[in-house]
Amino acid sequence: MIYKFGEFELDRDRFELRRAGAPRPVEPKVFDLLVCLAESQGRVVTRDELLDQVWSGRIVSDATLSSAVQAARAALDDSGREQRWIRTARGRGFRFAGEVESIGPGQTAAVADAPHVERRLAAILAADA
Repeated sequence: MIYKFGEFELDRDRFELRRAGAPRPVEPKVFDLLVCLAESQGRVVTRDELLDQVWSGRIVSDATLSSAVQAARAALDDSGREQRWIRTARGRGFRFAGEVESIGPGQTAAVADAPHVERRLAAILAADA
C-alpha cells in the first residue's frame, strides 16, 4: 500500500518515504508513526494509540514520542510552528492534516500521477531532439 499526499509517498511495502520520487531517510519508528497518522487521516490519534501501534504498548517517555513526531515533521519538511502535515491537538494527540490518497496493490504511484509521468516523458523526448 502506498499513501500519497502532496509530493510525498509513503510506501508500506518498501518501508520508504519519498518526496518527488526521491527516497527520504527515516528511522523505523518514525516511518511507523507516519503510517499510523496517514491511516488515521483527519482523526486525532491519541498518545496511547501511538504507543500501542508504533511501540507495541512498550512504555516510552514523552520525550521519545516528541522526538519521533519532530523527526516525522522534519522528514516532511514540516515544523511544530507550521504544522502543515502533522498537527498537534494539545492535550489530546496528533492529527494528519493532509489529504491522503491510498494506492493499492497492482497500482503504482507513477500511474496515479499521470501528469508527472507526462512531464518526464516530454523532457526525455525534448532531450533526444
